[in-house]
Amino acid sequence: NALRGGGVEGDFLPTLAAMGEGMSELQNGSLRGLSYRPGVLDINIRVSEASALDAFRDAIAASDRYEATIQSANTRDDHVDGRLQVRLRGN
Repeated sequence: NALRGGGVEGDFLPTLAAMGEGMSELQNGSLRGLSYRPGVLDINIRVSEASALDAFRDAIAASDRYEATIQSANTRDDHVDGRLQVRLRGN
């Protein structure tokens, strides 16, 4: 199974698990979409305020294995739509 195999492709499930750890930081937030390519997970989320987006990024980046960056944050009337990118450190 390519999702559980070794190498870069085998990093999908651990990367997804790191994203799950960040989800625990989301209050009144929702996952809007995921996109994966070898070594990179793009996450689209909706949160109530920008600080929640920062907390989500920080929770993922707290792992020594992953780095997370906010690619975009668009403020709407009552929410923020954000896109983050999660990578293995060093990639």
